[in-house]
Amino acid sequence: MHDTETTHDTEISYGSGTAYGSEAFTAELTRAAAHVTPAFADLPDRPLTVRGASELSGTAGDELARQYDAHGFALVEFTDERVTEDTHLLACKALGLGEPFVPQLYTLGNRVAPPVSVISASANAGTEAGNHPSFGRSVGQELHVDGTLQPMGMIKATLMSCQTPAVQGGVNTFFDSVGAYAELLRTDLPAALALANPRVLVRRANINGSNEAKTGPVYAVIEDRLVGHYCLTDTDSFQTVEDVSPEDFARGLAALAEAARPGSPYLRTVTLRENQAVIFDNTRLSHGRTAYEDSSGNRRCLFRTLHVRHPQTESAS
Repeated sequence: MHDTETTHDTEISYGSGTAYGSEAFTAELTRAAAHVTPAFADLPDRPLTVRGASELSGTAGDELARQYDAHGFALVEFTDERVTEDTHLLACKALGLGEPFVPQLYTLGNRVAPPVSVISASANAGTEAGNHPSFGRSVGQELHVDGTLQPMGMIKATLMSCQTPAVQGGVNTFFDSVGAYAELLRTDLPAALALANPRVLVRRANINGSNEAKTGPVYAVIEDRLVGHYCLTDTDSFQTVEDVSPEDFARGLAALAEAARPGSPYLRTVTLRENQAVIFDNTRLSHGRTAYEDSSGNRRCLFRTLHVRHPQTESAS
């Protein structure tokens, strides 16, 4: 969606505070972009394998963290252990992710929100989670980043583990949003700057009776790193603002849309199999999924946690 500026909701905190449009602002973006490498070059052709989640506290966890740093995501398969909520939490601990972060949005109305979200149309049927637009439904999801109302860059990592895959569909899509933006900074600076305006992206809640919205940039520099918030869901929208050229803004959005097309070097798909997990960098990649179908023998069930840390295993700390 692309509108003129109409929202007066809270701005998302971002960046170093350098004034938008200044020479220092532009320099900050270009310096950060110079350190961005293509996420999906030389991807491993198979998941890392471990017997169980506890092994991720050792050298296997170091390798998973290395792949995460290099590619923005990493896959692991548990060969001798069934994925459960407990297994998922053990993996969180082993990877040094800390306690899962639960957004305040999930606790509105005195709700008790578990640290591990269950993503399953079947398991959530008839429960309050069944009303969640992604956890309780089998529809597809457009590209987005986790943490709708959280400050930009706060949610560092997302861990998803698969107990049971769907009989069909449920393919996870990863877009190297920051890599595509770094290229745009090199090839069309005015278009890239338009996407860094602090009021061009509007993110709106749509669960638990909330429709709170926050505005922010699509891209910013946080702690000297480029961070992306490229989101295309029904509750995310782009708006033109007075100090941004509509033509520049349109070119920027068009460039990202082209970079996110199938076959692009900035796009990859992953289908999680039984007892596999993926951890991805929520500050670097946007993600989505295709719609899925269940059967009596295959009812898709994934577990998900959000984290304010990147993986850091004990042996590497």
